[in-house]
Amino acid sequence: MHRRTGLLLGGVVLAVLALLVSLLIVLDPELGTSPESAARRAAESLQEDAVAHGPWTDPQAAEREYAKVRAPLRTTRLLTPTVVDVLEVRSTGEASAQAVLHWGWTTDPESETGIPDWTYTSVLEVRKHRLSWQAEFVPAVVHPDLTGGHVFAVESAPAQRGQIHGAGDAVLTSTEAVVDVGIEPGRVEDLYEVLRVLEAELDVDPGPLRDRVESAAATAFVPVITLRERDYIDVAGAIRPIPGTVFRRSERSIPVRQGLGPLLLGRVGEATAEEIAAAPARVRPGELVGRGGLQDHYEEELAGSDGYTLSIATAPVDGESAPEEPAAEPLLTVDPVPGRPVRTTIDLAVQAAAEAALQDTGSPAALIAVDPGTGEIRAVANADGGFDRALRGGYSDGPHSLLVEALLEQRGEDPDDPGRRTRAAADLGMSGLDIGLPALSARTAGAGLTGSPIAAAAGASSVLAGGTSAPTLVTEAGGAPRRPAGTAGSLTAAEARALRPVLNRPVDTGATTWRIGETEHAGVGLLFVLVVESADRGEADRAAERFREQLG
Repeated sequence: MHRRTGLLLGGVVLAVLALLVSLLIVLDPELGTSPESAARRAAESLQEDAVAHGPWTDPQAAEREYAKVRAPLRTTRLLTPTVVDVLEVRSTGEASAQAVLHWGWTTDPESETGIPDWTYTSVLEVRKHRLSWQAEFVPAVVHPDLTGGHVFAVESAPAQRGQIHGAGDAVLTSTEAVVDVGIEPGRVEDLYEVLRVLEAELDVDPGPLRDRVESAAATAFVPVITLRERDYIDVAGAIRPIPGTVFRRSERSIPVRQGLGPLLLGRVGEATAEEIAAAPARVRPGELVGRGGLQDHYEEELAGSDGYTLSIATAPVDGESAPEEPAAEPLLTVDPVPGRPVRTTIDLAVQAAAEAALQDTGSPAALIAVDPGTGEIRAVANADGGFDRALRGGYSDGPHSLLVEALLEQRGEDPDDPGRRTRAAADLGMSGLDIGLPALSARTAGAGLTGSPIAAAAGASSVLAGGTSAPTLVTEAGGAPRRPAGTAGSLTAAEARALRPVLNRPVDTGATTWRIGETEHAGVGLLFVLVVESADRGEADRAAERFREQLG
């Protein structure tokens, strides 16, 4: 009896002890860990960039130090290791042990396999603290050479940016020496005089520039214009002596001709703080990035990937320069990968003619030129302002509306039926435009149809081609042919013939004036669609005539 009671009491005691241990483990997950489990959890926190949640003696300090050690790697895209494994754990005393960590990094962020190609080992110290084991963070945990005040050092090797090509592989952009002309507000003695000279020599608008200078910090670089180095030399004598003007020279991808398709091609400039914050894994401080047009839309293909040399260097102390030391053998060298070209259907001569035609319109305007036999876009031109009306301008009235109405009339269908209008626009190739840049397709809006000049050009091209035609602009990007989505339209040859007279009708809405015309270049017929945001019919007629003359 007494023995049975003792057994019961012993069982109760053991159960209570087990419950207490379980409760303590819930309150302190590290209680009862082993050197192996502590090392494994520490390795996982390094790999997952979650050091603050690892079994470190001071997790918050470890997280800060880990970020500090890796800070130079931001320019290499080696943001976090691909793998951190524990190879072995060996005891060094009753309350201490060493773990050998295997580090693996993938230097190519686009690697399909993700297999690490930079590997090495380091040592991690783990120590027993009361009933648990904890890891000690020191820089040498990340790399064995990070001892004695040494840090990672990176020397970049910029990639050659890919270029944009036109029809016949004509070069539309090239890498050349350029000079960024700017103003540093704190150095300005007479802002009126600075603006007067810049307007006279560089033809810049002083109003917006004055506002930007007055709102900028004293040491800011307020950009004015980017000039080819040879063009800068021509004006340097006049603008350089003016107090407040500052200059930066660099190599950059720019149009082969000043002013060539600024909205179509876009431009290349140094990454802003906002662009870096939006894509830290891809955009780094000091990097050149595309803005607007093709340069922006195909940034990934054109930019390539910078190379770099990673080595170990002595860290500077108290803001002083690091002491000179013999050059160390690089830890890692990654060659730059040049950007790949983007090929388009733009004809350099047709594009130049379109831009010249719009130069004296005096009103916002756009012109699209297409080869109706192939659907290839030969020119995309805009005048006045920074908005791409040719591809994205939305107009409620225009040739796109006339063509849809005429097709519905030909078919004997209700023009007020939204579904019928949508189907007719698709049959004319004006819906689902997939030219290689964002473009506004024709779409039903209320009782009407909204469309852009490129949508109108697609419809007119379908009429001339005798069937649904899909315009295209970009033919290759990233080293591979670009495959447009195509069109599911079903415009018949008979319907196309019946719509031909519509192309000859001028469209004057009161606010805009449209012209559809045909011309020829190098023995090939071209269709063009022109819109001028003006009620002056003569302005559109003169622009259309100038376009024909430029090509003739």
